[in-house]
Amino acid sequence: MSNRIRNILRISKDVWITLNKTTSQNKCSIAKPVYFFGNYKLSSFKLGGQYLISALNQFGIKAESGENTGPEKLHDAILVFVKECIPENLEELKTNGNKIIIDIQDNFIHRKGALYPDFIGRDIADYLIFPNQALLDRFLAIKDTISNCIVLYGFADPAITSYFIRTGKQTLDTLRCCYFGFDYNLDIESFKNTGQLLKIERIPLTEFNFTEHVKKLRNFNMHIDIRQNKRDEAYKPLTKVFIAAQCSSNIIIRRSPRVLEVLPDDYPFLVDDKNDPQSIMERAYALYNKNQWNDSLAFMDEVNNRFSFQNHIIKFIEILQKLS
Repeated sequence: MSNRIRNILRISKDVWITLNKTTSQNKCSIAKPVYFFGNYKLSSFKLGGQYLISALNQFGIKAESGENTGPEKLHDAILVFVKECIPENLEELKTNGNKIIIDIQDNFIHRKGALYPDFIGRDIADYLIFPNQALLDRFLAIKDTISNCIVLYGFADPAITSYFIRTGKQTLDTLRCCYFGFDYNLDIESFKNTGQLLKIERIPLTEFNFTEHVKKLRNFNMHIDIRQNKRDEAYKPLTKVFIAAQCSSNIIIRRSPRVLEVLPDDYPFLVDDKNDPQSIMERAYALYNKNQWNDSLAFMDEVNNRFSFQNHIIKFIEILQKLS
């Protein structure tokens, strides 16, 4: 997609972002309408469905939620199943001239998710979208597939982007650390000895209180993503890395192949067998506002640019073009 101009998109009631929009109508033309299905109440559908629908519509692409439209009623459309609620009759849907995309996200947590050997979408979906190469590699190690597989890493919620565009970044004179996520995912025991050095403020999210907590992110410059579930750390989407990058913050996270897909091997705040959370916290405290800290922030700015909603939607449109 070339010859882009700057364009302001309103993708929800309170969220505006700047997006590169092509000036070529032909290159952005999608012949088939696009319908998104999933658990419509969850954040997974907000990220993988609602925001994309809004952006696609403003590109002139017919896209809508399938909440009030059963997929079995559709013909010659592109059906996008976000994480879950994938019907058993995918083959029948394809006989109606439909194309199938499954956005895997973290559905491997379900018993019959992506890492189930007979996963319903394997070989039937036209495209399987994975949140990292580590999960895709594990998927292919279980069994090969004739479906097209692609990695789209995702992005920070555009509500965060919009908030920081409106308010700007805040310069802090000290290190302030937060965990921004579902409370049950955090391995807080890993940080039990760091209390005297640096307090970790937990911003406990639910599926319904995200917006009210976004503004708190301006008060921190270090994020944490150390999980209790080791399989989560192996394959989960890297959303917390992208949120930290959007907030101009560094992040303490466990070293793993999926993390090294976006952060360098020498990133100074990776927890591993030689560097436990206590020692990494001490390192962050010692490096704060020094060259290595600032160099790491500069790299996080690069992460923010690479894994933006803008870049995600452009890549998603390229998939739609191949199926249209």
